[in-house]
Amino acid sequence: MVFLSVFAACRKSDNTNNTKPDNIRFEQVNKTIIALRSDSISGACTDLVFNITGNLTDGFQAYISLNSIPILCDGGNQLLVDEKTNQIKVLPENTKVSENGSWTNNTKLYLDQFTGQGEKYIGYRILSFPGGNNIYYYGWIKIELSANNESLTILNRATNLTEFNSLSTGQMK
Repeated sequence: MVFLSVFAACRKSDNTNNTKPDNIRFEQVNKTIIALRSDSISGACTDLVFNITGNLTDGFQAYISLNSIPILCDGGNQLLVDEKTNQIKVLPENTKVSENGSWTNNTKLYLDQFTGQGEKYIGYRILSFPGGNNIYYYGWIKIELSANNESLTILNRATNLTEFNSLSTGQMK
């Protein structure tokens, strides 16, 4: 009589949730926008333009908009907004930016909720759809809007260049 024993061992994958490693691109921006002047940072297909309009008598309003460069493009920008107000959501540091939340590609969104709040974050995502499939890249922009809305500083930003991977506000690597 011959006894044959077979032992099989299974090793669990190190990557249990099937996510790819992060590839975060961090960028120092350090741009200050003052009343009646605009400036922008690059986005997918269109730039994200920051503006301050108004005057000393009636007050100032800051807003972010997407420029309308007429080019053929395979994607776009979307901003994280508050579900109730549909305005840009003010994010503190260490807030996860991911598929969760309300996203919009409105062309003009006011930043009044950032007034005098110190350094805060805007969540954004880049939409790409090569071959008809939606792919998202998540990121954040750190800004500071003065208490009188006369100046807006874009401090820095980061984008996770690994498709569908989230990141936290303030995360640089």
